[in-house]
Formats: sequence, structure tokens, C-alpha cells
Amino acid sequence: MAKILIDHNVRQTVFNLLVRLGHEAESAAYNGWDALSNGELVRAAALKGFDAILTQDKLFEMDGSSGLKEYPNMCIVLIDTNMLPQTGGQDYIDRFFKALTEEPLVIVPGKSSKWPSNRY
Repeated sequence: MAKILIDHNVRQTVFNLLVRLGHEAESAAYNGWDALSNGELVRAAALKGFDAILTQDKLFEMDGSSGLKEYPNMCIVLIDTNMLPQTGGQDYIDRFFKALTEEPLVIVPGKSSKWPSNRY
């Protein structure tokens, strides 16, 4: 299973869910990387052995893409908030879980992608 870095803009409850489901994950905050730019975050994550960054930052695809050229083993997965709208509390986690079980995260080295592709 891929080692996933959870960006600072992704809820802690999502991190907790991924870990509970057996994903190897750490948060940017845990690593002290809250203030890094997107490109710096790709670099730091790659050097620490992460395979992917899970983010909700729509600008990450543009800002982080240069980092993917430098670290082609990395992948950026953008949570598509049009398909998985932000709502409060347990409802969001339930929908996130449903999306994850129906559409597992696909990690493609050197690429960025949006997830999920269906609305939840």
C-alpha cells in the first residue's frame, strides 16, 4: 500500500479514517510542514519516502507539478470537492468512506489526479 502524506487542509478525521483502514499515512502537521509551499511539500514528502500527497488545495496541481518533474515517484491526489462536497462532521466521513470503498485512491507516480470521479 502507498505511503500517503495528508496535506494540512484535509480534515484530521480523514487521516484517522485512512489509518484505521490500514493505509500508511502521516499528516503534514505531524512532520512540521504546515508552512511549506506546495513545491516544498512535494520535495519534503519525496525525500521522506512518501508516494502521494492527498490534498484539497486546487492550486496544488499547478504549484506542485514542477515538484513532480523533479520527484517522478511522487503523486498528487486532489480531493474533488465538487464530487465530495465539504459538509460537517460524520456525514462527510461517511461519504468519504463510501467513496474510498467504491473508488480506491489510485496512485500514479509522476501524475496528479482528481478523486473521486463520482459524486458522493
